[in-house]
Amino acid sequence: MTMIFSQFSGSVSLRQISEGLQSATGNLNHLGLSRAPSKSNISYQNANRNSKFFQDVFYASSNIWDSTGVVFIVRGRDNIQFESIRERDLPDTTSQEILKDEEVRLTGVETASKYPKKIRRIGIYHVQGGYTIDLYTNDFKHAASTIAALYRSRWKIEIFFRNLKQNLHIKSFLGTSQNAVEIQIWTALITILLLQYLKRIAKHPWCLSNLTASLRLNTFTKIDLFQWINKPFSPPPDEPEIA
Repeated sequence: MTMIFSQFSGSVSLRQISEGLQSATGNLNHLGLSRAPSKSNISYQNANRNSKFFQDVFYASSNIWDSTGVVFIVRGRDNIQFESIRERDLPDTTSQEILKDEEVRLTGVETASKYPKKIRRIGIYHVQGGYTIDLYTNDFKHAASTIAALYRSRWKIEIFFRNLKQNLHIKSFLGTSQNAVEIQIWTALITILLLQYLKRIAKHPWCLSNLTASLRLNTFTKIDLFQWINKPFSPPPDEPEIA
């Protein structure tokens, strides 16, 4: 909770985290914190609490487990060596940009040792650029046109990391040990998941930067979060009259 607070508050030092939480001591109970941790305590925990815990929390939250079963799509180099196993049929409805869909085995000394399994090679004609590219994937289920569309969507990954760098504290680190750095990275990833979730369920058309800034200003405001993200600029209810 302390490290996620550092992301929401934009704290850039352990002292800012500790003093920020100390100033809101009366609002910490709902977070499961009886009192604000000291600067030295935060430093000790970052150095000694295994960062894998935070990694596991992130993967559990994002429904991603580990490398087992992960599907990849990469663009191959022009000089990649392979042998064809069989060519896959292209349905009549396949986009004209799909030139070939085949199963191959990598034969280069280095690539074959790293990935000895068969792999799928999809040849694509880039209409705007007027050139062809080869995509390699371990996805043998989806149509070739779907694989091509997924590769084009890689820009969303760039947007994800841009949002991470622009909205959260990730450019400098609060600790110097590998464990402390990993904790900060994983808690930043957990925080961006929370922000993206709130943005998705909100009825108000938030942009991520505005949502982050508004939450930062209202971290300890006692208000219904889900009501607020839906109608952030509605006036507060009238105070009941005292008889």
